Amino acid sequence: MNLKNNIETILGRPLTSDELNNINQFKNQFSIDEDDPLIVVLALVGANKILIEEMPKLLQQKANETIDLHRQTLITQSALIAKDLIHVVASSIDSSKSPIQRAAPYLISFFLGGLSLAIALVLVR
Repeated sequence: MNLKNNIETILGRPLTSDELNNINQFKNQFSIDEDDPLIVVLALVGANKILIEEMPKLLQQKANETIDLHRQTLITQSALIAKDLIHVVASSIDSSKSPIQRAAPYLISFFLGGLSLAIALVLVR
């Protein structure tokens, strides 16, 4: 029953040097031998202490991830709403015009395209 191995097994990762120093200091303070059955209790207490010390960092990391995800969701939602708004405004503008007014831009572009083609044919000859 090795204290270091027990705590590493409980945590599922190797101990850092600071964590190992803290655990050994606690063990030496109460004069607990490696063969003592209390080593298991000490391992549990040490693991809990380490987890509690890590908790603020983990909470901050998860909070940052949540904020980033929320920000990305808001950006996506705003883009979708903007596209929908453009579609609604365009269709309302389009429906308020008469058929001739709706066709006017197409007729003008068709006329100008034909005019430019005619000018190009005249200049080429």
